[in-house]
Amino acid sequence: MVRKIIFAVIAAISIVAGVSIVLVTPIGSTVEPVVPAQVTNMSTLIATMVAENVPLQMDNGGVVVGILSQPFFSVDAQVLNAYGEDIQVFEYDSTDDALTDIDESGLTPEGQFQSARGAIMVTWIDTAHFHQTGHLIVLYVGSNSDITTMLEDLLGPQIAEGIGAGR
Repeated sequence: MVRKIIFAVIAAISIVAGVSIVLVTPIGSTVEPVVPAQVTNMSTLIATMVAENVPLQMDNGGVVVGILSQPFFSVDAQVLNAYGEDIQVFEYDSTDDALTDIDESGLTPEGQFQSARGAIMVTWIDTAHFHQTGHLIVLYVGSNSDITTMLEDLLGPQIAEGIGAGR
């Protein structure tokens, strides 16, 4: 029974993360998941979420459930669905590119956008949580504490928070 459970967990990790894992271990030994030291890109974000047992929705054999364009950032978001809610992940070629896009968008600590390109005033439907780490800018609009805690744990503190219409 123990072998079946271990195999099921390893199989789920290899399907979600898109990697192959070969498990060779003596009977009675334990296997600890390897968690990346730091989330820097989409691959390490997904691998870390899987290692932390975050429930991710699968779509067409992967965890990216959609692509979304936002007017305030220069790249499209890859949408992940965790705990039944969407998380937008904007991935750049480098950390410098991500930081430059934040600067050029004019993202304020209040989750609005004031730049030389003009102002974009957003009426958020719920609280908007912005994080930046490595090549990523991550946006979650919602109030699920499982998600906000997970994002803080994996990505560090928010860089901006927009207050939702009903808040």
